[in-house]
Amino acid sequence: MQTYSKPLPKRTKANAEFFDGLARGELMAQVDQQTGELHFPPALYYPQRLGEKPSWSKLSGRGRIWSWIIMHQKYFEGFANELPYNVIMVELDEGVTMMSTLVDGNAALEVNAPVEVVFDTVADGVTLPKFKRVKG
Repeated sequence: MQTYSKPLPKRTKANAEFFDGLARGELMAQVDQQTGELHFPPALYYPQRLGEKPSWSKLSGRGRIWSWIIMHQKYFEGFANELPYNVIMVELDEGVTMMSTLVDGNAALEVNAPVEVVFDTVADGVTLPKFKRVKG
């Protein structure tokens, strides 16, 4: 595997299951067992009931582009060869939103375009969720 030159996410107690799921090819979110409400990004405890640890649920990985920006500035050297690149907000079918990138490129950006997750292993032990357009 080539050296990955972009910033890597920090693994914590709160997000470890999320990253373990990505390594298995599963997109996960925390779920409140009492209400069924999904929570993302991960936290150590339910926002409403501090002290109770959340459970995890596998998501479909399908959703729609809610919004996006196109980055023209190189904030990190690792992105220099990808300028301009996109950052998207995806609203997943289950209702949670997630920030990622669209692998199809900037020309494929469209509000409400249907997308599905793809898993990109970028370094040993690090898989990131990205999205691609699908026919809707």
